[in-house]
Amino acid sequence: MNIFISYDSANSNSARALAVQLGILGHNVHFEEKVIGGQVTWDQIFAGIEQCNLFVACITRESFKLNAREVEYDYAWALGKSILCVMLDGVDVDALPAQLVAIPPINYRDRKSALSHLADACKCVSPTKAASDSLSSRPELQPTLDKLRSRAIRAPKSVAAQCRLFYDLKQFLERRETFRDAKDILQQFQSHPRVSQEVAYMIGQTFEEIEQLDINRTTSRWTRQILKVVALIIIVPAFLLAATRALQVIPPMLGINNPATSVSAQSSLSDEGAANLPDEDASESTEIDPTSMPLQTNIEASNIGSLADTASSDFTQVSSDVSDEPAVGNEGS
Repeated sequence: MNIFISYDSANSNSARALAVQLGILGHNVHFEEKVIGGQVTWDQIFAGIEQCNLFVACITRESFKLNAREVEYDYAWALGKSILCVMLDGVDVDALPAQLVAIPPINYRDRKSALSHLADACKCVSPTKAASDSLSSRPELQPTLDKLRSRAIRAPKSVAAQCRLFYDLKQFLERRETFRDAKDILQQFQSHPRVSQEVAYMIGQTFEEIEQLDINRTTSRWTRQILKVVALIIIVPAFLLAATRALQVIPPMLGINNPATSVSAQSSLSDEGAANLPDEDASESTEIDPTSMPLQTNIEASNIGSLADTASSDFTQVSSDVSDEPAVGNEGS
């Protein structure tokens, strides 16, 4: 069963304990963690009431008179929801509205016995009635705020009435749609000359809490931005390094020559070939030992001798031929 818990932020500890006990009984509990300037909207609250099978109103002697609580349980009553009143202190039952006592209230001050009473009360809820599709229109919040503004402008005379008005307005600071209006009304209320110092001090404390909340949110927002920048500074170089390594590793795995590697290999081969070539300067300055090649030297010497003998024989033959021929001039004479 879906259960919606309506409570005053001043009684958050008791309401949280109640939510835990209802969860132990196996129910789905809609429980709102209330903070000033919270992000929860009235639309979310109304949706929770619409979807619940049982509306649980946690009340004290003062909280059931708060306008924010009236908006919630009046809407639950308009939807035909089963309403269970859980009394957190000595509430006068006769002073409670009729919609809050349709089911006998549970005294939650004795929590040990309250658990069994909660289990019995949950068994009395009719899910078919609670799940009715005939939804009424959601409440208008502006008339309630206008009524509170009128009370703040007049400023109640008694300190007790001023405290009730302050707590009433504080409830509307907890929802996003009514935060600005409630803050504006509290500023008007604080500046009224009739407001007691005690109430003015409580309003001032609330404004300091709001200011601190704004500082924390701004700091958190800047922290998130800084973390994003730091993450980019770390991740982008790491990604580029990984991509570079991948370009070096993947081509050899696929049988693709890496151009840079090929050029490097060719350069190394050229260097090795140049190292193996003889040094021209060194060869020019080297002295050859005549005895290092004796066979070639002997052959060349014999050839020279043979050529000399041939030339000498040819010259002798030519000389004899010339001496045997008659002279041209003598023959003519």
